[in-house]
Amino acid sequence: MNIFQSINLNNRSSRSRAQRGRSAGFINLLVLFFCVGLTATAQAQDNWRLYLDTVRVEQAREGGGDRPYFNTIIFRSRLMTPGSTQVELRSREPNDWVSKSEYNFGGLRGGNHMLAGDQLAIPWWMGQHEFRDVRIVKTSDPDVLHAEIFGAMIVSLDNNNTPPHLVRGQLQKVVDQVTQVLREQVETGAILGCFISPNCFTDTLGGIGLRNDLFELLGLAIGSTFNPDQLTGVQILLFPTLDGYNFNLPPIVKNGYGGPFTIGVPVLRTPTNLSGTLRFEGSGARYSVNYRFLRDTDKAETPATALTWYIRTGEDDLRAGSQAQAYATLCDGREITLALNNGAEWGKRSNNYRTLFLPAGTRLGDLRTIGLRFAPGSSGAFDTGDNWDVDAVKVLYSTPTGSGYYNYWPLLIQQGNPLQRFTGSVRNWNFDVAQGEFNRTSTLSGLRVTLRTGGDDLRTNSQAVAILNLMDGRRLRYALNRGANLGNNTTNTFTLPFYEQLGDIASISVEFTSGSTGAWFETGDNWNMDSIQVVALNKCAAKTVLDKRGAPLFRFTGEARFWSSDINY
Repeated sequence: MNIFQSINLNNRSSRSRAQRGRSAGFINLLVLFFCVGLTATAQAQDNWRLYLDTVRVEQAREGGGDRPYFNTIIFRSRLMTPGSTQVELRSREPNDWVSKSEYNFGGLRGGNHMLAGDQLAIPWWMGQHEFRDVRIVKTSDPDVLHAEIFGAMIVSLDNNNTPPHLVRGQLQKVVDQVTQVLREQVETGAILGCFISPNCFTDTLGGIGLRNDLFELLGLAIGSTFNPDQLTGVQILLFPTLDGYNFNLPPIVKNGYGGPFTIGVPVLRTPTNLSGTLRFEGSGARYSVNYRFLRDTDKAETPATALTWYIRTGEDDLRAGSQAQAYATLCDGREITLALNNGAEWGKRSNNYRTLFLPAGTRLGDLRTIGLRFAPGSSGAFDTGDNWDVDAVKVLYSTPTGSGYYNYWPLLIQQGNPLQRFTGSVRNWNFDVAQGEFNRTSTLSGLRVTLRTGGDDLRTNSQAVAILNLMDGRRLRYALNRGANLGNNTTNTFTLPFYEQLGDIASISVEFTSGSTGAWFETGDNWNMDSIQVVALNKCAAKTVLDKRGAPLFRFTGEARFWSSDINY
């Protein structure tokens, strides 16, 4: 009997029929991970990146050619850790990117469609994804019971006339079910009682619980004009964080509205450097996608001469007259800045890149944070001011080769829906890139708290306060927004001065107090906090000690004013 079986041997038989129905399918893939009899020893946290590099049409479903595009559902969840599940849909427009000259360079034989044999590079904002702070566990570590699984579900479609918002709506149903299953089965540890038996994995893919939602994609004809988008295959990459784990699963074929399509799981193993081909087949089409999955091997002593920023504007443009700035802070306190647009317009769904040069002698380990700033412009007396959506940011650092040329390496790839919405009151976004390790006895230089507001904002004059609850009973209070509005679907970062040891912190709380703008008939404020991340800082080292998410994670009201969580060391 292994460690998982001994915890909850009778769990499978004790669950209700409804629970078994919800967990069938996708969770069976997760069970394959958790039912192996491994124990573990902790390793350092790593960053991993998934690259979908090129797509080649092996067989077009339409005589005039196809326009393939890819939607990716990113997910991760930790065993027996409530609030750890993260699931995000990355569905970027334009879905007809193949037809755009900036991507096909006028080289397609089918004009604005790909014929059999055509190959194109997939845009970075569609095909590049990052998983940060992944820790693989080895033998004899008790933390095996908090092991994580992460991965990506890549849904391939052939673009025709379906409005993109209908595609996103159908895919969001898949996101919702994945989230529910991970919370019910992984976060609670409900799957620990699985036996190591072939019977445990019967219909692993044949009974996939997601299939009904995937079939709903076949209803994309709703709202389309004559010719809807068609599902052309699904590939699922699963990475359990247990060392030495590898399992092979056969693909399955299902019949759909446009013909048979394949659901495959070509990768189910411990994270390791990989490269290969993902094959998407469905509705009469066959596409092959070259992919890479790589661990970040950056070293602190590596020279860094410059940072090149790639910025993808979302559905709200950067208006002419507004100003965007990139910056980097160094461990010695210096800040280097770069004006990005110089007042020029950056249209919605536009791709822009600029290079920020670093001081001579800068090493990668000298970087503490990188970020963006926004100053809204105005076009007239009745203008309410500009807002700007940033959907994705990629930052490369350059190193000299010694022969007058430079190599470029990824430092950061971050995406969101949007990643950041800049407004008149939300003008800053930053990210910790500091390297280095420290433990609970390390003296900190501060805590960085990042809050994600969901669909109900924190109103002007309402107050959010962070409270550090220390081991000796002290409670340190920090005003966060200081009465400023935290808008719907915005991310806001606050740095708390704290100069004691990490191990001195027992937990962190968020306190909410409803405020009033003085408007007639105004009711009390409510606030949806979708996520909170706390990063401990120690000179130029950073450690994530809390990362919890939900939809919302917590809804603050006049009666529900406090949220609290322990700190993870």
